[in-house]
Amino acid sequence: MAWPSKKGRVHIIPPNATLTVDGYTLHISEFKQPRGVRRPIDSFFESLAEQHGANCVGVILSGTGSDGANGIRAIKNAGGLGLVQDPRQAAYDGMPRSVIDIGGADLILPSEDIVGVISEFFDRHNDVDDALKEDVDFKQRVAKHLLYRTGHDFSNYKDATKERRIARRMSVLGITRPNEYLHRLISDENEGMRLFQDILINVTSFFRDRDAFDVLAKEVIRPIFADQSADAEVRIWVPGCATGEEAYSIAMLCLEEVDRLNSSPRINIFATDIDEEALKTAREGVYPETIAKAVPAELLERYFKLTADGYEVNQAVRDIVRFSRHSFIKDPPFLRLDLISCRNIIIYFNKWLQDQVMPVFHYALKPERFLFLGPSENLGVSEEHFSAVNGPRKIFRRDRLPARPLPMLSGQRSHPLPTPRSTSKMRGNEPAPEEYY
Repeated sequence: MAWPSKKGRVHIIPPNATLTVDGYTLHISEFKQPRGVRRPIDSFFESLAEQHGANCVGVILSGTGSDGANGIRAIKNAGGLGLVQDPRQAAYDGMPRSVIDIGGADLILPSEDIVGVISEFFDRHNDVDDALKEDVDFKQRVAKHLLYRTGHDFSNYKDATKERRIARRMSVLGITRPNEYLHRLISDENEGMRLFQDILINVTSFFRDRDAFDVLAKEVIRPIFADQSADAEVRIWVPGCATGEEAYSIAMLCLEEVDRLNSSPRINIFATDIDEEALKTAREGVYPETIAKAVPAELLERYFKLTADGYEVNQAVRDIVRFSRHSFIKDPPFLRLDLISCRNIIIYFNKWLQDQVMPVFHYALKPERFLFLGPSENLGVSEEHFSAVNGPRKIFRRDRLPARPLPMLSGQRSHPLPTPRSTSKMRGNEPAPEEYY
């Protein structure tokens, strides 16, 4: 069933139904999940974020449980606004606190202030956007301060990406003048980390672009395992892994191929990111029941366990994926790799930074092994060193030529990085240093 949404109307989901949005049309359908694992608020917010990005707002009021937390995070990652009722005011504080615990709340407010804040946010956002576009010096100074606070250099991210995320933080704070925001960034250490989290766009899902993963299974995973001896090692790197869905998707494809061949080579999937909050989610390996839409039913049954919190990745998958904090821009790469999957990340880099990253991937891969990019990404300066396995799906094969030495391995850097608060130190279940070389 479907209805067009209308301005000034409140829509309420009927019992035993889930709601999604397609454009400006609301769709109602019956639940496919059993009671206890249904998350209708997450489902709606996630569809809203996908359809309307920075133009949407999610609000969580009083309620029990954690439904809505992942949906609010999806809205925030898409550039929208996440608001939460102050838990001290809420009759039931479970839902508001769940959003706060995962960092999804832009503002925590009394319920009577929320409507006014939403209106002011969009009014300010338009003014801020115009103020930032031409202020090159301001954007450079923000990037410099972020480098000091976090150890990561965002100066070579695309201007549009930086502008949107800075504008969002300014709008949330009620600031319209760039110099006022710069003062806030300098004086408030926490604001630097909030902007850092906003710039890291953790938009990912299981088997994102399903057709591309089908091609990956047949034309990359299968050839990789076909010529491996029983005691060999398959090495895969997923830089920018965010909350882990892509790395786990590749792990499942590998385990399926091992089962098909009835072989047992060692599999090491190195999944890395600079966002410790995202890595925490990845390591926990628990995802909302909405992943059932993306994960093939047979894989969902084989590699996940249904819990009260959603679907939990099983031990067989966890055993071959190793999550660690690592910057593929400035830290030494993993080496002797059979596959690198880096999707929908370098699209946010300017051309200079893209041209620095591609030689790193060429260096890290074994000859004639594979690179998997996002649908809008290209090889750039390294195009002559790769051939297309499947051009439309952005799957490439490395040439056999020796790779040029990398500045990061020879002690040279084109941009020295002071790191008083560096996040490059690895934690948790990271590989030992020799895994790099």
